[in-house]
Amino acid sequence: MQIRFSSIAFAVLVGVAVTGGPVFAQGNGVADSFPESGAVPFGQVVPDGTWYEFSFTGTGTDARGCQPADPGGLACASSPGTVFADSPPWTFSGPAIVTVTDAFANGDSFEVFDSSASLGATPNVAASGSCGSDPDVCAADPASSTASFVVGAGLHSLTIRPTASPIGSGAAFFKVEQVENECDRDGDGDFDLRDVIVELRTNGPVAAIRLFLECRGATSEDEVAQIESWLDHKLGSCPSRR
Repeated sequence: MQIRFSSIAFAVLVGVAVTGGPVFAQGNGVADSFPESGAVPFGQVVPDGTWYEFSFTGTGTDARGCQPADPGGLACASSPGTVFADSPPWTFSGPAIVTVTDAFANGDSFEVFDSSASLGATPNVAASGSCGSDPDVCAADPASSTASFVVGAGLHSLTIRPTASPIGSGAAFFKVEQVENECDRDGDGDFDLRDVIVELRTNGPVAAIRLFLECRGATSEDEVAQIESWLDHKLGSCPSRR
């Protein structure tokens, strides 16, 4: 009896779900049985900060949602207050901040794409320990791979691809937070030089100049002068003086 109790206790610690449903024997948030892929409708997400859970397998293979929302995904361990993502690509519109965080066993990392264009990647981390199943906790844990990406106005179509998957499968989370101020590209609530830099890195020089022209009235004269000086230095173009 003592041996049986110890085994169950250990299983709970590593995330094993002993239920009548899937058995999460790998300890990384998904069941150890992989369903076949199926064609299902694309998934629209609500950009209100809700965490969406997705599943993944090996590196280089696009992530899927979680069953039953995505029949082509894996069976994921649920986390309170989160939603199973359905079939990718995950779509929304408008300027927003996209955050992706690993969960469960540490060591996984991801590249994030918007309409097939890379937004960047979460950092590589050691495959050691676990942050648990709460994405807020995992996103704040430096041992877990997490990153945020700013996207501008327009339609967005997200896909996620693991760049490291030590166990070979698992589950993780993403969320989309709408930016209420369309001039705010870095999520700090106002318009300044940092927003122009983010727009340049994300969408290129034409978009950065357009953002400046549209939003310069939303900041101080000193900030406008600072942005003009930076654009002159960086791009050789000061649009307000043309």
